[in-house]
Amino acid sequence: MCESTESIWVLAEHADGVLQPVTYEVLALADKVARVTGGRISVIVIGHPARPMAERLAEGTGLDVIGVDAEAASSYLAETFRHLMKAAALLHPPRFLFLPHTTTGWDLAPGLAVDLGASSLSAVCGFQGGPDLVFQRRILNGRVMQDVRPAKGRPVVVTVVPGTENPFASEAKKPGSLRIIELQYKDETRAYDSLVWISALRRIRRRSTSERQDAMGGADFCGYDNIGWDGPVYINSYRYLGRKDVLLCRHTRL
Repeated sequence: MCESTESIWVLAEHADGVLQPVTYEVLALADKVARVTGGRISVIVIGHPARPMAERLAEGTGLDVIGVDAEAASSYLAETFRHLMKAAALLHPPRFLFLPHTTTGWDLAPGLAVDLGASSLSAVCGFQGGPDLVFQRRILNGRVMQDVRPAKGRPVVVTVVPGTENPFASEAKKPGSLRIIELQYKDETRAYDSLVWISALRRIRRRSTSERQDAMGGADFCGYDNIGWDGPVYINSYRYLGRKDVLLCRHTRL
């Protein structure tokens, strides 16, 4: 069993690079638990690439976001996601791990509970708070509301029924934890500047603009690949090789 901290993790659900609305509903219930326990919420984004979704979540919620980028996670596979979650949780075991009560949550929650030595609460549809942390779930075909108290001294894996809460809304005055500004000059021979505002540090940091063609975050793309080639033309050398008609598939899913 992992020695858990008071941290609270929420696994973000996404499809084709789009965050699903149920993620924000689960965040709302996790926020209620955090207000009682004093725990700190972190959102876990597993995918490839994970960075764009992680940045959108950080900007929209103001919460800590942990992006787990692995090529094997480019599409959902229960064993892959379970392995990555377990590896992260063993380093920093959370007190609560919240997942949506969807096919993804049904797949992952039982195995993760075993991996972490955690108790498991499934199909949670309410939270009453209090020192005993009372969760609620429906039984007997929904006719009876059952109060459930998680075991003390061990992690808890919780799946939350979609529609339980209204979507999470940040109360931060300045939501988001990362802002980037790039200054490009009319003089194309002059290197441009790139500055980053990191809210957690309350500092501005200068980014290197000389390594824009190196891979980012372990992914295959580089800084110039965000919206196609957007770098200065002059930094490359060119040689005309000839002309040829080719078939190109662009912005198309096969």
